Amino acid sequence: MATPVLGTKVIFVAWLSLMMGVAQIAVEIWVAVGLTAMGMVLLGGGGRRKHAVAIRGIIYGCLAAGFFALTDVLQQRWINQWGFAHYAATMFLTIGVLSVGLIPWFGGSLRELSGVAWRGSLGGGMLLAMQAAGVTWSIGMLGATTTNVLYNSRGIWSVVLVWAIGGWFGNAEREHGAGVMGRRLAGAGMLLLAIVVVTWKS
Repeated sequence: MATPVLGTKVIFVAWLSLMMGVAQIAVEIWVAVGLTAMGMVLLGGGGRRKHAVAIRGIIYGCLAAGFFALTDVLQQRWINQWGFAHYAATMFLTIGVLSVGLIPWFGGSLRELSGVAWRGSLGGGMLLAMQAAGVTWSIGMLGATTTNVLYNSRGIWSVVLVWAIGGWFGNAEREHGAGVMGRRLAGAGMLLLAIVVVTWKS
């Protein structure tokens, strides 16, 4: 459920960019935004869920997508004014300080983590920081809406990797049947088409 609901983020980004005067959204970009949203729905849809749980998931998912979209749009505004280096340093320092403030609410003590867990956490954290820096740089260079369309290409890779090497990691999604995987392939195709629309415009 989270994947299709969070896929609305790209719509929020385009709408907020327009409403806040951060960017003018061309018709081609709106087409790409629509294709991306539909592609994410196809990638993540399916399955029966309890009505109350589904409603809560949709509400929280849309709130998360909206706030995340607002973050991207504000990034575009402030990167253009501050420059990438100053903005990135300020943003990551702020995130680091706020993250330390969450330690009292952890479910356990950091001392309980094994050496393997620490190495995995630090390695994953470094990769996540590199990804966040890359997205931030892209927002400054290409704009928040275009970056979000391109970033959602991860949906294409998720389908390809599940089919190609998912079994190596105990992933059994390709066993869900031809209908489910066919829908996901169609969703991946829509994401690819959205990327073509964006890059063709550029």
